[in-house]
Amino acid sequence: MTPLHSSCALTGATNLPTRYITVTLALCAVGLAGIYLATHAIDLECMTRSCEFTQQLLDMNGEGNLPAWFTVACWFLAGILAYFIAQVDETPHQHAAWYGIMVLSLFFSFDEMTMFHESFGSILGSSIGKITGVGDILFYKWLVYGVMFVVVAGLLFLPFLYRLPRSTRWRIIMAGTIFLIGALGIESLGAASQAGMIDLVQGRVWPFAIALEETLEMLGVILLIHALLHHLSWATDRKLPL
Repeated sequence: MTPLHSSCALTGATNLPTRYITVTLALCAVGLAGIYLATHAIDLECMTRSCEFTQQLLDMNGEGNLPAWFTVACWFLAGILAYFIAQVDETPHQHAAWYGIMVLSLFFSFDEMTMFHESFGSILGSSIGKITGVGDILFYKWLVYGVMFVVVAGLLFLPFLYRLPRSTRWRIIMAGTIFLIGALGIESLGAASQAGMIDLVQGRVWPFAIALEETLEMLGVILLIHALLHHLSWATDRKLPL
């Protein structure tokens, strides 16, 4: 891509209404959670294939359905935005870090589509669980590997966050916090409950726990998209000629 074409693409990206995109995506996430809860609230017993297909299509605890593909698309969008920012940010360390965020976002998009973390994480988590003795506590073995990944990634990206403008930095921190509360926090409570360690989620309460977990994960990614759009606008105005 030539510099002129790159500049045009970046300028077009920053003209996108950031608040409108963020609110629209957030409403979609909340709407998916509301529909999922509604299907459980009415306690509908499916007697036809079409009814069963609809429930599977909207199941926030399922795979290859509408909520999953929505999350896949959000992570993919975050990766694309990080790529555009990397084209603008000429600071060597920041330039590489934005490519790192792009790779992580695209990996999370792939992971959401294939559920890679559950298969790989279960193998790794089981091995670590035998060594550390936490195997009986964590029903979802991938949580062990997930915590390790978060710690390592957090340490690696700390200098990058420190060099960011304050507004972008706190937006990314808020997005990551909300995502981790859902992905690791609530997921850990649900895992401990299913393992019989605590009596927390049973019966009709379980769908609410699932909806809360998945909604927080979606909102975390959406806030990341908001932060990337905000920073892309700032970086483009700062680097490109009017």
